[in-house]
Amino acid sequence: MKPYLLLAFLVMLLACKASAQQEVDLKDIKKHIGQEVTIYDTVYDYKMVSRTYKELFVGARYPNQKLTVVIKGTNLKIDQSLLKKHLCGFKGVVTLHDGRLDILATERGQVFGFETSE
Repeated sequence: MKPYLLLAFLVMLLACKASAQQEVDLKDIKKHIGQEVTIYDTVYDYKMVSRTYKELFVGARYPNQKLTVVIKGTNLKIDQSLLKKHLCGFKGVVTLHDGRLDILATERGQVFGFETSE
């Protein structure tokens, strides 16, 4: 019985470690494509496609941004005074879309440093 409990504990421990998010530097983001990460950096500009679809350009202004954070399905208020001045946080899986690095945020908890509302 004890070996089964030990095995179950090890499997759970490895599963938790595998799903843990890494905090990464923006300069190292290319090494983490396909991984879930947390990143803190400055939003330099944004594009409001609709009320519930926005693109935040992180690390530089468009088209030279290092990362695009796509906000989909949540109404995020953009405070213009925070642009280029304030460190913001983003959580999500890094993907490559049309040659650019993206994080898709569909839940309010994936973006912090901006005020969100319903």
